[in-house]
Amino acid sequence: MLMPFTPLMIRHLDIRIAVAAGMLIMATSCGIDTVLTAQSTGGSFVDSQLLRGVGTILCFLFLNQAAIASVPPEDAGDAAGLFNAVRNLGGSFALAGIATIQDQRMWLHSRRMEESLDANSGMVQDYLNGLGQALGGADAALRAMAGTIQRDALVMTFNDIFWLLAVGILCVIPLVLFLRPLPKGQSIAMH
Repeated sequence: MLMPFTPLMIRHLDIRIAVAAGMLIMATSCGIDTVLTAQSTGGSFVDSQLLRGVGTILCFLFLNQAAIASVPPEDAGDAAGLFNAVRNLGGSFALAGIATIQDQRMWLHSRRMEESLDANSGMVQDYLNGLGQALGGADAALRAMAGTIQRDALVMTFNDIFWLLAVGILCVIPLVLFLRPLPKGQSIAMH
């Protein structure tokens, strides 16, 4: 929805304001997703996804323009290629980091929930007995409980990841002060 307005935004918005606003919007979208539960459905993600889309357009469109506009016109294609390569490489490192954090936090949340369940507790025994009768055995009850623990640990892990992304984005926002404004009155850089 924003793409038809991008030439107008590029001409009239300062790059630093646009990128900072985009990052702030993306941090807000990540912050919205820090309160997920196992009952969250697709409707729970509508607001955050819409915000993330707007923030992405503001950030990456203006950053791409900054990369291309900072070089002579004959090097614009190379600058765009280099920008995209670095963006892809950064995305790969970020995804690897997120996967590592996901594994560690999943393990942590699973162990914390498991250690809070005392096998000698009367409440835990009653719950497992009732679940075993409903599911047809103690093994089925233990598998169901393990599944519940894994599901809830995964939800907590994603909440942690969204929180870390929001904080990380907020920490990067001051770097927009190092961006130079795009030249005024110049056509939009294309490659």
